[in-house]
Amino acid sequence: MRACLLLLLAVFLVLPSAGCSGGGEFDLHGYVAKVEKKRLLIVWGVSKEDVGTLSLNELLEKAAPNAVELNYGGASKFKAGDKVRVRTTGVSDDSYPAIMDGKKVELAEP
Repeated sequence: MRACLLLLLAVFLVLPSAGCSGGGEFDLHGYVAKVEKKRLLIVWGVSKEDVGTLSLNELLEKAAPNAVELNYGGASKFKAGDKVRVRTTGVSDDSYPAIMDGKKVELAEP
């Protein structure tokens, strides 16, 4: 009985901390393909050169299904071609590109 209680105590102490990432993880890494007032189009699985040379339709076709339209208040700080790391709310719709809300976006390289 005592062993069961210790096991349950260990489970309740360890499991809640197992899901904590410490805020250092990002959901996706990619390139900004398009910037609007409060929205970024992020693509991945393509090169920076692709972002600079392909039309938006060609880029989305090549990146499929790796694209997301990100609602983000600080979108104007970025430009097409920027490599970024993105943290999202984790909720998306079923469209392509998916539409998500961004929590944090930062440059992945200077």
